[in-house]
Amino acid sequence: MSLSEEQANVVKRVESQKQIWATLSILEKRNLLVACRDNLAVVYPEWVSQACEILDYKNEPKYAHLRAEANFTGPCVTGFWINGIVDTYDYMLANGQNLPPPVAVKKFADTTQCTVFPRTFTDKLIAGGVTAELHIEKGKEVVQTRPQEHPAGLALVLGAGNYSAPLDILTKLYITNQVVIYKPNPIYEKLVPIFRRFFAPLVEKGFLDFVVGGADVGSALLKLESVGEIVLTGGKDTFNKIVWGGSPHSGVPNVTKPICAELGSVNPVIIVPGKWTPAELDAHCQALVKAKMLNGSHICASPQVLLTCKNWPQRQEFLDCLQGWFKKCPATRSYYPGTDQKYQAHLSQAKNPVIIEKEEIFPAQKNPLFVPGTSVDEFGLGTEAFCPVLYEVPLDVDVSVATFLPLAVKVANEKCDGELTASILIDNESARLNPQVLEEAIDDLRVGAVGVNQLAVATIMFAQTVWGAYPGNTVDKVGSGIGQIGNCHGFNNVTKSVLRAPFTFPAQEKIFDPQVTLRTSQRIAQYAATPSTFNLTKVIVNAITGL
Repeated sequence: MSLSEEQANVVKRVESQKQIWATLSILEKRNLLVACRDNLAVVYPEWVSQACEILDYKNEPKYAHLRAEANFTGPCVTGFWINGIVDTYDYMLANGQNLPPPVAVKKFADTTQCTVFPRTFTDKLIAGGVTAELHIEKGKEVVQTRPQEHPAGLALVLGAGNYSAPLDILTKLYITNQVVIYKPNPIYEKLVPIFRRFFAPLVEKGFLDFVVGGADVGSALLKLESVGEIVLTGGKDTFNKIVWGGSPHSGVPNVTKPICAELGSVNPVIIVPGKWTPAELDAHCQALVKAKMLNGSHICASPQVLLTCKNWPQRQEFLDCLQGWFKKCPATRSYYPGTDQKYQAHLSQAKNPVIIEKEEIFPAQKNPLFVPGTSVDEFGLGTEAFCPVLYEVPLDVDVSVATFLPLAVKVANEKCDGELTASILIDNESARLNPQVLEEAIDDLRVGAVGVNQLAVATIMFAQTVWGAYPGNTVDKVGSGIGQIGNCHGFNNVTKSVLRAPFTFPAQEKIFDPQVTLRTSQRIAQYAATPSTFNLTKVIVNAITGL
């Protein structure tokens, strides 16, 4: 099927503006993005309301935390990315068009570690104890490429179906210098009129536009000679259908254009044995459950496998605390197509699964499925769940950081399918006594994002970091994907992002009453769309008091 005349004209108009966009001044581009941010302050309540209608999150108290999640995974993260990019462009305007240099640079095992966040005093207030680094490929120097140094082009973005934030639009326009045609996932097609108003300054000038439709429209767009790059978020099956027409084979793929794809993963969390206080156990179990249940577990970076030490004296205490938080956390609603089949597949394959029963509140509700004491060769390590399923794999080694951590990294690399994220939870004393072992673990993990005490899923909140699989995948062995989004400071040869935090820290995720969670999301969205001192103060007050 070919595009309609109207759709074809939309593409032609955007393609005709690629040279103009590529040579537009930094100031002009910056001002267009600030105008979009001003629009975000106006449209974000409608954006959240429409997203909630799509997901059947009703305007009732019991849905409050789910409505908050629609906010976090849409306007909030989008606003944070815009602010990061605007800050970058402001720096270039004030510093001879040069990009912000690293805040700090360290070397480990021939890998250069560049700290990119926090950079300003306001960043430090927002970070709440978290720092973000980019790790450069071994042996490579620190080199940055300014947005305007990228060649002109037209990128086709095939939007995600599990969140509404159009971060790939921001990457292609403002980081790699391309105009964009955005085809939303059918789940979020109803957001397009809102996105048009949000991005009106860019749409009106022809630098961005939207085309809606099913797989036939997507297929027609893929075949256009004017499209220079394809960007997609989805699963391996979707990727293989687009690129190969089915399973990878030895012939020529259907799509030979450059492609940037983020495809999900089985994400491990390494629980380093140490002496944890009851408060520390509680804080980390709470954060794990919050991350696991986020968005109905329809998150490509959702934790799926806990790697523990079988002989850790506090292992059972940890598992009991974790299950306790699963029981206490608000229920969630599973909305993504195919969830029933995936949940049942894991349930049928799991040995000694624990279904954590919760009061039935929502239609299509899925109770958390916890599988403790599983082995490294179980189904759950090789198959992404994309629903509320969590495995625990106890490794039978000495209670020693130097013994346990290298083995856990080996299991994460070799047994957990995919290369998207991994997290390490390690108490401050163990980290202090084993700095070399910890740095080796971070360096050896073959994933695109590592979180140390801050779960790696949070990496997506930063335009300064990269988001995507560890480099090295190919179209016939695609793993968790190819390419990266983000990186608004333009570092070359980035292998991974690394978030670091103390063992407990102010910004650590907590499970609140649903109404408090909703209020928090609203305060954060207000600040993200209008980053004033007044709105930042409201965020800080909310963090302290819940108001």
